[in-house]
Amino acid sequence: MKNFLFDLVPCQYDGDTKYHGGGKYTKAVLMSFLLSPRLNDWDLYCVYNSTLVLDKEIVEVISRNKVRLIDIKGESYNSIIKKNRISRMYSSFPPNELMYQKEYTFELYCTIHGLRHLEINSEFEKIRCERADPYKLFKLLHYYIFRNKIKKLRLKYYTNILSNAIVIAVSQHTKFSILSFFPELKANVRVFYAPDVSKQEKRLVSEDNTIDSGFYLLVSGNRWVKNTLRTIIALDQFFTENKKYNRKVRVLGVTDERAFLKFIVNKELFIFEGYISEDQLKERYLKAFALIYLSLNEGFGYPPLEAMKFETAVISSPFSSIPEICEDAVIYCNPYSFSEIKNRLLQLEDPKIYKFYIKKGSERFKEVTKRQDEDLLKMIDFLLQ
Repeated sequence: MKNFLFDLVPCQYDGDTKYHGGGKYTKAVLMSFLLSPRLNDWDLYCVYNSTLVLDKEIVEVISRNKVRLIDIKGESYNSIIKKNRISRMYSSFPPNELMYQKEYTFELYCTIHGLRHLEINSEFEKIRCERADPYKLFKLLHYYIFRNKIKKLRLKYYTNILSNAIVIAVSQHTKFSILSFFPELKANVRVFYAPDVSKQEKRLVSEDNTIDSGFYLLVSGNRWVKNTLRTIIALDQFFTENKKYNRKVRVLGVTDERAFLKFIVNKELFIFEGYISEDQLKERYLKAFALIYLSLNEGFGYPPLEAMKFETAVISSPFSSIPEICEDAVIYCNPYSFSEIKNRLLQLEDPKIYKFYIKKGSERFKEVTKRQDEDLLKMIDFLLQ
């Protein structure tokens, strides 16, 4: 019997940062992993960090399946692997300790969600969106000063993992980005679409009568790569120029409104919310008029699919993996162009165009989730082969 180590740390979070997409991905893989009959050929260990929060449902299923939990606190991955004679490990976000290691005494299977740090130049976008936070500005200054050294470390990070690990990509975009940046490595990358994380949420959407319907929805507002500030400025201009379309805008995941408020004229139309529960998030997808998702980079891109699930129209950027996942089911626009964003907002107010994209979105959601379900089973078989 061989020993398998499953890394739970990527799905943990601290008390302030809520559950994220990468965590949901890891949880979905774990739940399917534990149901596989192929697991009978392995002794399973799971590594976690006791200083971070571990999802209650994961704790329950781990306990129910009598999986051996190992605390990484005060340990290293290498020491855990050596002590427990691990022959294979899976991590959805490989830890730095292993990414900078040239050789492994075990088989490392890992997921690469994207190469954002290599695909997009971030300094000026970050400064523009995060200058209200002194701590983030300090981090950006540090990054700018040491940017060349940091870039070399990131290249080494990916070179080591692509040379030594068995790599899974979440989209064709991610796979060919890897092959494009590292052609000399001739990496063997398998593509399995990121799983449908919404199936983990068993509770139904509650009826919250305090939330009016018909608003524009923006998610992950704190993350500069989601292009939130530019989207908000375009919406504000649109409202000023088109008074009859003055809808509310809900911006989720914002912990500091100052970065946005100074740019807004129609402040009464914007509602900023912090991190909310999964039930609250589903409620907002359900009641939104449209999701505006002008992301500058995606490895897969869950939010447009979540909107399609609730028959909510989507305006999206045409960058990275989004066209692959969404195809013709969303309205695309240049996320850097205020005039084009306003053009697409105006298009969506046309009832015929709006109904067309609602229908296309619903159809595309079914197609993608079918692929996600099939790929998740294939991925589990691949990990346990």
